Amino acid sequence: MADEERAARALSPESEGAAPGRGRLKGRRILVVGGGQRVVDAATDPVGNGRAMCLLFAREGAQVAVADVNSAAAEATVALMAKEHGRAAAIAADIRRPGDVVRMVDEARAALGGLDGMVLNVGVGVGAHGLAGATPDDWDAVLEVNLRGPMLACKAALPLMEEGSSIVFISSVAGIKAGSRLPAYDASKAALGGLMRHVAMEGARRGSAPTS
Repeated sequence: MADEERAARALSPESEGAAPGRGRLKGRRILVVGGGQRVVDAATDPVGNGRAMCLLFAREGAQVAVADVNSAAAEATVALMAKEHGRAAAIAADIRRPGDVVRMVDEARAALGGLDGMVLNVGVGVGAHGLAGATPDDWDAVLEVNLRGPMLACKAALPLMEEGSSIVFISSVAGIKAGSRLPAYDASKAALGGLMRHVAMEGARRGSAPTS
């Protein structure tokens, strides 16, 4: 490929994650649930959604609590955020455990001095393809993380969040269009929309704004 063609196809700083922050989240205190990252090949893995959001939030001036079931992954994200001069805290929590979820929210508020943002970036897809491959155990395992976990997080956090807070649900096109071939995953992401609408109804009474 010629140098001219490479230059013409070069990614923008925003696409490369190298654009400077503009202070759009200055003063915000955000809990990112699922802010770590699973490592397959550290040399080639792209940055995951949760870690990318944490880095961007820090760059934009937010204070961030990074929660993940893998404490080392959460701490690695916090170490990267230090380069963006962001105030951050790592929290180890399993969203499947109600006690962990309550502690996660409490630790985030304590570390950040309050909470006015939460991102629910959790999701798993397990089991064989199709209804023929679906099992009750796989179904329960997926909904436990993808749907019950966000419900528990909202239940714990919503009453404690500041006025004008935001809750962001990370869903999937699988919630509106079949394609993953994993029935439990598709169903959980579709149901997440229903949970979001209910949380929006309760949050609207006090100025919080869930989004997807």
